[in-house]
Amino acid sequence: MGEDGAAVLAEFWGSTRCGELVEEHLAGATPEVLRSDMTIGEGFARLVERNILSALVERPKAPDGTKAGYCGLLSYRAVLEAFLEIYPKGSPRPDGLTAEQIAHIVQDSLNSRYNSLEEFCRQNKPSFIAVDNDDVLNVALGFFVNGTHRLTVVDGQNNLVGTLTQSMVLKHLKQKMHPDLDFIVNETLELLGLTNPERTVMSCFDSEPVLSAVSMIVKYDISSVAILDDRGLLTGSVSLSDIKYIFRFRRGDLLWAPLHDFLRAVREFQSISEHSARDTFPYFGTHADKSLAHAINRMVLLKTHRLWIVDDFHHVRGCVSITDVIRKLASLT
Repeated sequence: MGEDGAAVLAEFWGSTRCGELVEEHLAGATPEVLRSDMTIGEGFARLVERNILSALVERPKAPDGTKAGYCGLLSYRAVLEAFLEIYPKGSPRPDGLTAEQIAHIVQDSLNSRYNSLEEFCRQNKPSFIAVDNDDVLNVALGFFVNGTHRLTVVDGQNNLVGTLTQSMVLKHLKQKMHPDLDFIVNETLELLGLTNPERTVMSCFDSEPVLSAVSMIVKYDISSVAILDDRGLLTGSVSLSDIKYIFRFRRGDLLWAPLHDFLRAVREFQSISEHSARDTFPYFGTHADKSLAHAINRMVLLKTHRLWIVDDFHHVRGCVSITDVIRKLASLT
C-alpha cells in the first residue's frame, strides 16, 4: 500500500475518539447498567427487556456519594452456560413445561447459587476492559486485534459512556472510506490472506436442534456457527444475537427445534421487531475472489461478525471475521 493509504489509515485510527463512536451509536439513549444487588434473574430479565447481549454490573454509591465502580459483566453467554448445565446438548425437552417455566428453572438455579449479581461477578470474574472516552481508536485497536469484541468506554469520573464494539468500528470505517484505501480494499480476500482455509469451521447441520449450536457457541467461545444442509452446503448462520429472540419472545421450546425451523422463526421475529416483512434468508457466505470492500459491506449490511468462505458449490472452505479485517488494516499503519 502506498504512503497515502497508510497515512489515511493512521489518521483514521489516531483522530477518532472511542467516545465519539459510542455516542453516535447510542444517539442519545442511556447505556444499561445493572445494580450489583440484583438477582441474576432480575439482571437477565433486564437484558431481555432492553434486547442487549450484556451489561455492566455497578456497585452502589459509597456513603460519601462516590461511585464504588463496576464489579463485572452479566451476559447472555453466562446464562446459556448455566442453561447447558441443566439441559446439556442431547437432552430431551422437558415434558409439560412451557417456555417461560423452562426459563424460570434456569434462573432459579442461578439464583440459588448466587445471592446477587455482585456475588456472581466475584466468583466468575466476567471480564470487561475499560478505555477512556477520549482515547483514540489506536488504543482500542490494541485490544481488538487480539480478539476482544467489546470495550467499555468510561469518562474521567468513571461514569459509563457506553460499549465500543468491533462492528461499530467497521461501520465507521465503511462510512469514512477514502479513495486512497482502494489499493487495499479492492484486493481479494484470498490475496490478502483473509480466507483462513486452515481454520476449523464450526458448523451444525440444519436438522440438528438449536441446543447443538448453542453448545458450540458456548464451548468454543465464538460468536456464530455455520448451518449446513444434509449435503454439507451452507444454508445459514446462527449467532448469539439470534438466540436472544428465543428469550425475548418467550420461545424456549425452540431450543429443541431443528435449526432450519429456528432460522425461519428468526426471520419472523425480525419482521416483528423491525416492522417489516422478511421473505428471504440473508446469505452469510462469500467467495475467496471477492474484494475486501465487498466483505466489509456485507458484514455491515448483515450486522454479522463473520462471513463463511464458500466454493462454487457452496461448501464452506474457511471464514473471515471482523477481527481478521481489523488486524489486517491495523498492520498497514
